[in-house]
Amino acid sequence: MPDQRLQNLARLLVQYSVAVKPGDRVAIRCYGSVAAALPAQACIVREVLRAGGHPIPIILPAASEEFDYCYFTEAQDAQLSLPSPLFAMIAKDFECDIFLFSELNTRRLSKVDSSRQAMLIVPIRTSSTCG
Repeated sequence: MPDQRLQNLARLLVQYSVAVKPGDRVAIRCYGSVAAALPAQACIVREVLRAGGHPIPIILPAASEEFDYCYFTEAQDAQLSLPSPLFAMIAKDFECDIFLFSELNTRRLSKVDSSRQAMLIVPIRTSSTCG
C-alpha cells in the first residue's frame, strides 16, 4: 500500500504544479538514490496515468546514487563533457518534466574531484532549457 503522503504529493505535483493534461508526455527524472525514489515515482506514474498523460520514468546514470561514483571516477573528460541528447529531447518534445531529489548519502562524491562533476553540469544546463 503506497504511503498516503506520497500519494497526496503526487496528486499535487501532477494536478496542480505541472497540470498534466490528456496526451501530455511527462518525464519523471530522479537525482540521487533511484531505490529511494521508486515509491514516489510509482505514485507520480499512477497520477499521470489518471490524468491521461504518458509517464516516462528516466534513470540518469550520472545523476543516480547507484551509478554516479563509478561514472565520475571512470569516465574520460570527453565522456563527461558530452551534452546528453536526452536532456534536449525532454526540453523540446515533452510537455512536462518532474525532477525528484532523493539523496541518501550526501557525501558519496566527496572523494571525486569537483571539476569532474562540474564538467557534467555545463552540458545539462545548456541542453535542458525551459521554453
